[in-house]
Amino acid sequence: MTLAAVRVLQWRNLNPPSLVFRSLQHSSSFLANTSLSQRTMSTRRRSSSTNAASNAIPEPRLSASLLLINANNEVLMIQRTKESRTFAGMHAFPGGNFDGSQDGPATEAGSIRMTAVRETFEETGILLASPGQSGPIPDTTVLLNARKAIHSRNDPYTFPAFLQEHNLVVQEVLEKLIPFSQWITPASAKARFHTHFFVAFLDELPNTVPAISDVSAAAQQEIDPSSPTATLPTTEPHRDVLPTDDGKVEVLETYFQHPAKILETFERGDISLMPPQFYLLTTLKELLEGSAESSLQSSRSRFRDIAGQAFGARVFNPRFGGTVEGKDGVKRSVLMYEGDEAYNDPPSATESSRRWHRSLVTFREGRIATIQLIRDIDVSKPPTVAKL
Repeated sequence: MTLAAVRVLQWRNLNPPSLVFRSLQHSSSFLANTSLSQRTMSTRRRSSSTNAASNAIPEPRLSASLLLINANNEVLMIQRTKESRTFAGMHAFPGGNFDGSQDGPATEAGSIRMTAVRETFEETGILLASPGQSGPIPDTTVLLNARKAIHSRNDPYTFPAFLQEHNLVVQEVLEKLIPFSQWITPASAKARFHTHFFVAFLDELPNTVPAISDVSAAAQQEIDPSSPTATLPTTEPHRDVLPTDDGKVEVLETYFQHPAKILETFERGDISLMPPQFYLLTTLKELLEGSAESSLQSSRSRFRDIAGQAFGARVFNPRFGGTVEGKDGVKRSVLMYEGDEAYNDPPSATESSRRWHRSLVTFREGRIATIQLIRDIDVSKPPTVAKL
C-alpha cells in the first residue's frame, strides 16, 4: 500500500477552476502557534535597518509526542487548557519538551523516547512501564503523587528516580515505540519546536502499570508535590487504561477516539488541531481503518510497512507559500511540505502540472479555521532532499 493519491477531488472554489488535485481533504484547525494569524503565513520582509538580534531565528526546542493506540485502533488525545502557555485550547497527542534531568542526555537515542513516555504519564496518567522482577506495583496514591511531583518541575523528584525507586522498567517500551516522522516549526514562528512523533500499540506493549483513572482531579490537586510519598485514602490500582487530565493544570480533558471520528469532529468545527496532528491523523485514518480483529492485524501490518520505513524517517520542514483566493472570495494560505514541486522555487499558483504536497489554510478571529491537505505524492517513499 502507498500513501499517494487516495481520491481525486475537484476544488471548485479555487482559481483556476480547472485545477484538479489528488488529495485528502478535511476541515480543521491547524498550526503550531495559536497566536499565529493569516499574515504570518506570508513571507516576512525584514528591512535593512532591523538589527541582527531582532532578526535572529529562534532555535527549535527538542520535543516528543506519542500517538498511543488501543486495541480498537483509537488514538489517545488531550485538549490543552485555555491557560496553557503554548497551543492553548488545542487538541493534540500527549507530549512536551525534552528535559535532560528527566530523560537523559540528548545524545542518547533513547532519551527523546523517554520524553514521550514521561510526558504521557504527566499529562494522561498512563504509565508505560513494567514492574521489575521484584517489588509490588505502585498503588494509586504513589502514582498520583509521583505524577504531580514530576509534572511540577519545581520538585527535585525526577522520573528516573521514581522508576528506580519502584523497580519499574521502561526499556522494552522504548524499543517498541515506532518513529512516525519529525516536524520542525517554520522559522517565522515565535515559538519553535523540533518534535519527534512516535506510535505505540497499547495492547502490544509489555504488562504496563495500570493508569491512575479512579481518583478525581480534585484529589490530584490536593496532593503535596513536595512529598512523593504523601498519602491519600488507599485505593486499589485501576486495571482499565483510562486516561485522566492533570488536574486541569495543562490538560483539560483526555480521551481515546478513532482518527476518523476525530477528523469528523474537525469538519464540524468543534475542535482545533495543529498542522502536524492534522496531517498525522489523516495518515493514521487511511492506515487504521476498521476495528475487527481480522482487520486490526492487517491494518497494523500496513502501518508498519509505511511508518517503519520511509515515512517514519521523514523530517517535515513546512514552508509558507503565499495565498490563493477562491471564487468564494476566501483567501487560503499555502503551507508547503517536502515533495511539493513548489517547495524550493514557488511557481504561479495556477500551474496545474506540478505535484502537490501542501495544506491550504483559512483563519477566523485570528485562529485557524479550516485546513485542506493536498497530497498527490507517495509519502511511503523517501523524500527528495530539499535545497536549503
